[in-house]
Amino acid sequence: MKTKQLITTLSIAALTLTGCGNSDEPETATQPEPVETAAEATTEDTEDFNPMDGAGNMPAGTFEVYPELGGHATFELPTDPGHEQVTPFEEYRQANNLEPLTYLVIDIDNRDGSEMLKFPQVTLFDEPGNAYDFQHIDSIITEWSPERSWDMDDEEFWAPDGTTISFEEYQNLESQYTELTEGVTSSVSAAEANSIILAYPGDDLPDEYTRVATITYGIGYEQDAYPTD
Repeated sequence: MKTKQLITTLSIAALTLTGCGNSDEPETATQPEPVETAAEATTEDTEDFNPMDGAGNMPAGTFEVYPELGGHATFELPTDPGHEQVTPFEEYRQANNLEPLTYLVIDIDNRDGSEMLKFPQVTLFDEPGNAYDFQHIDSIITEWSPERSWDMDDEEFWAPDGTTISFEEYQNLESQYTELTEGVTSSVSAAEANSIILAYPGDDLPDEYTRVATITYGIGYEQDAYPTD
């Protein structure tokens, strides 16, 4: 009887000790930190993407642009007035006391292009938000030609700066002006390599630009140019 009682007492004690070693509340498993998926990261980056981020202020120098339908164009911004294609215009301007221009010669290689390139306009933007428009040289020098009164009784002739000149001087200036305008290129065909001259009416360009926008094919085809370096 005492032996059975002892065994029972030991069994109860063992169960009591076992119960004390276990917590009444179940242990909670540690949850891992959420990980951003590649798709989520890509979506966030795309929503925040700005094509001008990282460009910053771009100093004057050589720029380039690759038109959507092929070809490649480069230009020195601004182009030196001593450039061989610009010299005739600059000499005529100075000889006739005309307002200063800033030139832009665009060298276009359209040999692998499928459409004609025109570049009728290039617009620069500075940090304060000012815009500077370069247009085809033809549209800038329309007032460079000499004038005449067409008065058959007492006809008068004027130089581009308004100075009265003789008929012979008028003829000479008219010939020079015609030669200038007839020699310019307004477009570059597919498979062709050539240059187009643009000009800005003034000499007040900034030294740095936040954007250089080019119109490659015509109105509605705007592409940004970037420094070649």
